[in-house]
Amino acid sequence: MGVKKSYIALSLILSQALCADVVDIKTDLIADFYSNGTKGSLNVTKPKQAQSVQATLSVTTDEVATYGTDWYGSTSYLDVKTDDLTFSFNDGSRQATNLVFSDGLTIRNNIATNDANSKSQAKITITSDGAKLKTLSIGQTANPSNRVTLGSDVNLMIKNFNDVKIVSNLYVGANSVFDVSDSSINNFTNDGGIVLEGKDSTLKVKDTLTNNGTIMMKGGSKIESVQNLSIGSNPPATKQGSIIVQGNAEISAGNQNLTITNQNITIQNTVSKTDGKVNVSKPTLTLSSTNTNGTLTLGNSSNGVVNISGEIGNKDPSNITTSDIPSGSEIGNISVSGFTTLDFKNVNFKNINLTSTTTNAMNLQTGILGLENTIFSFGDTKTSSSLNFGVSGTSTITLTGQNAISTTGELTVTGTHTFAGSGTLDFVGGTIKLGNGSSANFVGSSDSGAKIG
Repeated sequence: MGVKKSYIALSLILSQALCADVVDIKTDLIADFYSNGTKGSLNVTKPKQAQSVQATLSVTTDEVATYGTDWYGSTSYLDVKTDDLTFSFNDGSRQATNLVFSDGLTIRNNIATNDANSKSQAKITITSDGAKLKTLSIGQTANPSNRVTLGSDVNLMIKNFNDVKIVSNLYVGANSVFDVSDSSINNFTNDGGIVLEGKDSTLKVKDTLTNNGTIMMKGGSKIESVQNLSIGSNPPATKQGSIIVQGNAEISAGNQNLTITNQNITIQNTVSKTDGKVNVSKPTLTLSSTNTNGTLTLGNSSNGVVNISGEIGNKDPSNITTSDIPSGSEIGNISVSGFTTLDFKNVNFKNINLTSTTTNAMNLQTGILGLENTIFSFGDTKTSSSLNFGVSGTSTITLTGQNAISTTGELTVTGTHTFAGSGTLDFVGGTIKLGNGSSANFVGSSDSGAKIG
């Protein structure tokens, strides 16, 4: 198997993805976190301690927070010193429609703690307090050097906006959450770049993530939803989004179903050398559902192709040569959890090892499936797990290199499958059954085909 080398700089990745226009300043309100004590476009509150009313009734209300005591800020930074602050913006004088986080804005948790090694999250809420201020833009200009940074240990919740969009780049620090799951948010769009920088860096959405740009997921990061999750691009026929995985990461559907369309997903392995020994780090992307009866759908028939590949993302140090790298180092790992059914409608896999202990059906839905040096393994080695592999109509499977679909129990193959390309596909099971009340037909070129084993 050939080794694919890739040298990817973050700035290059993001520059290719960032194509949004400069925000229209005529309708913008730049978020300014400074306050001189007079009421303007910003109102900041914090929860008030419960107070006794008539000796029996307790009520909790908000009180006005104090600049310099509870927070500091400007258009370029926000430092919170008190937990659970709410920043409400309005622009009654000009009736702006778009609140903008300026390029260079950094949001930090500066709450005092007695334990420097154990810091709790600072809860921050950004909300609109005006009838017309319904869009939140993260960044101003599409440029790889522009960013808005959410520091570590921050839970930033966005509320009362209809639309939230990433214009430049959003960096989310370790143990921080960028939360756009509020019921008021109808559209969340990434036209630039999102970097989930480390352990427990989380992007939380309601049900839809429109990714026209690039999302980079580093070790321990997560994308999650509160409902069924759909990840795609808009419009889907013109541009594919990109998701780059550089460590163990997870995409989780909060209900039961996950649908991904029109995306390029790349799992990047790292090669390093220690005391003359070459080591390969192979991260795993987990696709999960909190419901044990979910469906994972990849691609659609309307140009919504999904490409999933493993590759060598970088070599460190630079003195590693091509001959040093072990064969198969580019293989990327995917773990499927909580989904009983896989619907592959238009998807290509390259250098992928996909495993699942919960899946018992893989449907091609008259779809297009490309396999290149890819292995699907279903079931638990401790138990016998069955798998139904079928299609309603005719599928097209393009093969390159050696590929396999295996299960620990009975493998049932139904439908008509047309094979193309120069590779092979092995069907492997405890027992193999061709047809289940309907026929199973294999149609292949002279250079490709399926093998039962």
